[in-house]
Amino acid sequence: MKKKLNCILLIDDDESNNFINNMLLEEAGCTHHIQIEDSGKKALKYLIDTAELDDKMRDLQYPELISLDINMPIMFSSSFNPDDKLHADNIPMVAGFENKPLTSI
Repeated sequence: MKKKLNCILLIDDDESNNFINNMLLEEAGCTHHIQIEDSGKKALKYLIDTAELDDKMRDLQYPELISLDINMPIMFSSSFNPDDKLHADNIPMVAGFENKPLTSI
């Protein structure tokens, strides 16, 4: 059995995507906690607030995986452009670039 992640952070301004992605992740049983934020600003606040917790609580709530919709107003790209994938591929901290919706495969 694979080890579950402590926390996955979903960042998307589309409520239906958040619902579907949350349901898929719950069914997959791959995490203990799913945190959903509907804006980049709220996600950054969550990350900052979580980083300030004591070690035990931070380990439980700080995301080990972040799924980010880059097509969001204000803080992220507003286009579905192949250059976005190329840009993401050149950022060492970005593990992958996937199109929505998530699937169980």
